[in-house]
Order: sequence, then C-alpha cells, then structure tokens
Amino acid sequence: MNNSEHQPLFSIITPTCKHQHLLKRALKSVLSQTYSNFEIIVVNDNPNDDTASQIIAEFDDIRIKYICHEKNMGACVAYNNGMRLAKGEYIAFLDDDDEYLPEFLEKTKQFFIQKPEISFSWCGIQRILDTKEGERILLERSWEKPFRNVEEALIQATSIGNGFGVVMKRKCLEIAGYYDELFRVAEDTEYLFRLARKFDFAVIPETLVKIHQHGVTQLTSHLYDSIRLVQYEKIMQRNADLLNKYPELFCVHADSMVRLAYKTRNKKKGCSFLLKMLLRRPYRLRILFSILSYELSGSDFHFRKIFKEYFGFIFNNSCFSKFWSILT
Repeated sequence: MNNSEHQPLFSIITPTCKHQHLLKRALKSVLSQTYSNFEIIVVNDNPNDDTASQIIAEFDDIRIKYICHEKNMGACVAYNNGMRLAKGEYIAFLDDDDEYLPEFLEKTKQFFIQKPEISFSWCGIQRILDTKEGERILLERSWEKPFRNVEEALIQATSIGNGFGVVMKRKCLEIAGYYDELFRVAEDTEYLFRLARKFDFAVIPETLVKIHQHGVTQLTSHLYDSIRLVQYEKIMQRNADLLNKYPELFCVHADSMVRLAYKTRNKKKGCSFLLKMLLRRPYRLRILFSILSYELSGSDFHFRKIFKEYFGFIFNNSCFSKFWSILT
C-alpha cells in the first residue's frame, strides 16, 4: 500500500514524554488490532530522548507517523499537533503507557455504525498495576446499562479521561476546537465538558482498554495536585451554568475539588466547596459526614462503605436501600 493512498478511518493520537520504554507496548497493542485501517500519530514531547523514533523504526509500519517537538511543550500541545495531522474520520487517544485490547477499533467502528446519532464514545477499562511479577488488576469499570437521565450521562462523561478509550468524530474537532493549551493537567476533563455540552454520546458496554499504573511519573500523579486544583476550579467556573442546572453534577466535581484542596492543605477552599455542596443537597448525609471527617482528620472518612460493611444486612431490604441511596 502506497503511503499517499492510505486514507485511515481512525487516527490515534499518542503523546509520549519520559515513557519511551513503555511506548512499544502501546504501539504493539494498536498494530495488533483486528481492524487495520488506522494511523498512529506519535508526538514526542521530550526532544532530549529520541528513543521513540528508534522504537517506531523497529516496527517499520507506514501507519505510524512521528513528530518530535523542539522543546517540551506539554500534553495539550502534543494532542493538538497530533490532531492537526490526523486524516481519519474518527480521532482516538491512547497514552504512551496504556494499551488497547485487540478488538477495540473493530468494536468501536461497529458501535458508531449502530448509533449514527452519537459523536463520541468511550468504553470500559481495566486499571492495571505493573509490578516486577507482572500485571495486577486493580479495578475493572464498565457501563452495561444505559444512563437513566441526562444528568447521570453528564456526570459519567465528564468524570472519565482520555484513557477510557475516548473516540470522537472529526466534526467534534471542527466544532469544539482543540485542547486548551493553558492546561498542564486535567486537559481531558476540560475538553470532555466541551464535548458533552455540544454532542450526543454513548458508552461501549465492554472492557476494551488497559490503563497502566507504574513507577514512572505520570500526569495523574499526586505531584500535580496543586496544579490540578487550580485547573479544576477553572473548569468549574467555565461550566458554572451547566453545574448550576444539575446539582448532582456539581456535587460530583465539587467533591473532587474538596479532596484536592485538603490534600494540598488548602482547608479554606475545601470547606468552601463542602458548604456549596451542602446548599445544593442539604439532605445528603454523606456531605454532612464529609464535613465532619475533613474537619477532624483532613481526609474523607468513607462512612458509607464502612456502614455497609458492618450493617450490610440492612441493605437487603430494598426499601431501605433506595432510601439510603437518596440520602448518600
């Protein structure tokens, strides 16, 4: 196949920085897909290490495109530069330390065919801990049932990240634009809010992606919590109208703000958001317990989990279980 004739259906954007030794696994997972009409655009944001180009050369596959920044410019710029080169009808994202399961592209293609009204999707994931002994599954998360209402859908769509196998139609890029390059972290949350406001979406009810945790510094690391707190508040300010319309959506994201605030010892901001949550949901026992917990210990006391563990027999009563879910 001549390179000039290759018109991919999928463009997969993979930024890489300091994870070049893991990049091979990510690329291998794409090249092992059961559906083959794709391109992978690798954007190296660490010009001091050209290992990525050597890895790409080993695969010798014309579907892999390569960009190397002249200086470190951050994940947002890497995503954007990759998307500017993308030729596919669908744009997907794969971090350099994660991997697609073999049928990811095939099942994503079929999902969009079955649901022509949607503009972006994601799928279930396995969260994997990489150890010397091998992989250990920490969590498996999937969505097997349709969302009950708009608010639940918005909560889920804005609480995931690129690692959940996010794929969008090209029109999303044309209408929503590119990533905000002022964001050093939480850039995918900001972008997902934009997508969720403008487009219909749905979830592939299968686990098709592995998200890896390892010893190398990641943007999800606690080292970035202070920056994440600032960026997250900016996201909430930008989406104030939507958050005011949907109180539960506000509480979910405010809860993240509270955790970040107390972790970074910004007690004043944490308390402020707890009170805002309480004003929107004054009957929620969980918020009241969270206020007590954060004030007493500086962290969230997972009372609901503990209560259920010790008094689980009560939850067998369906009436109580429904009442409890409303309160918490």
